[in-house]
Amino acid sequence: MKYPEHIPPEQLTVHASDDMLLFTAALSILIGLILTLTVMATLGAAMIYMTSSSSYGYLASTSQQKAYYMAYSGLTYYDAQPVKPTLPQTYRLTNGDRFILA
Repeated sequence: MKYPEHIPPEQLTVHASDDMLLFTAALSILIGLILTLTVMATLGAAMIYMTSSSSYGYLASTSQQKAYYMAYSGLTYYDAQPVKPTLPQTYRLTNGDRFILA
């Protein structure tokens, strides 16, 4: 097939059909949704990491306070005994906690 040597400019342009425009719009929306979900998942993972690390800090300080007060109560209990028990001695509290006098 022979092509004519002179082609008018209006025949050189490509006109997109309505189907092609609809496909391009749908593809753009799909890419936008994928990027949005990726960003939201990353932010959610960062929030979980920050929340759990702050919870561990709270638990550590609570455990330290509990250990301090248990040790103090053991010392107070030992001092209140009229006859000093032989050491080491383990005592259990009603809530299940225990302290050891050593």
